[in-house]
Amino acid sequence: TGIEKEHTNRQKRQQALQEGLEEASAGEDTRKAADSRFREFEAQGLLAKFRTWSTDDLEAIAVLGAGAFGTVFLAKQKESEEQYFAVKQM
Repeated sequence: TGIEKEHTNRQKRQQALQEGLEEASAGEDTRKAADSRFREFEAQGLLAKFRTWSTDDLEAIAVLGAGAFGTVFLAKQKESEEQYFAVKQM
């Protein structure tokens, strides 16, 4: 199922982080900080995945393409300067 696949992917990301920290010979404080950031990032990703979006959340920047089935816009999230999306208007 999708939930099992997501869980497996999360475990793989966690393992890759741990291996990277071991290769870098990171100290205990660095490991704890990295683990905390990883958990925060994963939680944000999970919340965003299940968030209900509306056009009020986005600001259109440019038209990427237009065709018989709608127009695709480059849009940015109003709350963040770093989140960009391709949005199709039908």
